[in-house]
Amino acid sequence: NGTGMVLRAVSTHVCRKLIQCGTDNPTTKRTCDALAGMPSVPLANCPAADRCLQYIDTLGCGSQTHDFSQLITLMLRSRDCADATRC
Repeated sequence: NGTGMVLRAVSTHVCRKLIQCGTDNPTTKRTCDALAGMPSVPLANCPAADRCLQYIDTLGCGSQTHDFSQLITLMLRSRDCADATRC
């Protein structure tokens, strides 16, 4: 469904950001490795999801956590990311 595709795209984007920032959390690395092994999915026509991905890109490495679950919680504080879960 559309929501699942959006969540997967956002999760994959979060992983790219964490790897870019040099995460050393083994659970995060396993989660991101599993996501990287899945085929990519086209992002549903959801402007909020596009804005959410842009928001993730603006997060600085020094100000964010290197833990996947904590970053997802931080990300969902963004209105666009929360709205994207309903696409």
